[in-house]
Amino acid sequence: MFRYITFVLALIVTCPALARDHSESVYERVMRSGTIRCGYAIFPPNTMKDPATGTLSGISYDLFNRMGEEMGLNVEWTEEVGFGELVSAMESGRVDAICTAVGVNSARGVRADFVDVAYFAPTGLWVRADDHRFDGNAALLDRPDIKIASLEGTVFDAFIRTYYPRAQIFSLPQLSSLSDQMLVVDTGKADATILDNYIGLQYVEHNPGRMKRLTPKGADFRVDPVAFMIMKGEDEFKSMLNIAQEEQVLTGALAQIVESYELPAGSLYLKTIPFQTD
Repeated sequence: MFRYITFVLALIVTCPALARDHSESVYERVMRSGTIRCGYAIFPPNTMKDPATGTLSGISYDLFNRMGEEMGLNVEWTEEVGFGELVSAMESGRVDAICTAVGVNSARGVRADFVDVAYFAPTGLWVRADDHRFDGNAALLDRPDIKIASLEGTVFDAFIRTYYPRAQIFSLPQLSSLSDQMLVVDTGKADATILDNYIGLQYVEHNPGRMKRLTPKGADFRVDPVAFMIMKGEDEFKSMLNIAQEEQVLTGALAQIVESYELPAGSLYLKTIPFQTD
């Protein structure tokens, strides 16, 4: 019996998902405490952190805080989470939601759910400005002698492995800055990267003449939805967040938040509102 108890205790410690309290739903816990505990990833312009002060900002940060105010709930930005640990942070019970809008894809959808999509993130394929090997033919990147920079656990990592499976992956560790993907290419350690347009355009603006979008005429490599992430089966919690978010979309509050950040053109696309009020 002692050995069995010891085994169970060890299993709970080593498997955080099993340590989560299932006696109440996330919705019940939030309503009881009056607080939503947010996990977040540093993913500009959605969530950003001032390296000197630790102050958070960004579209997701502002949007979720406004949603909390409208719901009469406190929003606590509890923990910065690596992209590969988003789901496990919720499964362990450390956070109630991932309050950075992150890429919606099938791999994440196996273990987690998402609030309705409020906006879309375009992605670019980036190379050094003086590198003309792939001009007009991005398929040439899919070779064993080509290195593509990637940050583990991101949707960009999944894109690279899907579109260029024969290329080498220059892998950056969890909690690296996404802009490091550009830096790795810029310094010649890798040949290319796939990255969110906002981050790529910001890098180009601050490092003129060094990097370029390889996609034809600066077109998007692809455009994907981003959304807040929650645990599967939390229907009441999801409904509450959907209603709060939709209010921010339809009143134009989200558009005002986006406009306040003065993003480079082509950084982000909002959902089209099906009507226009006077």
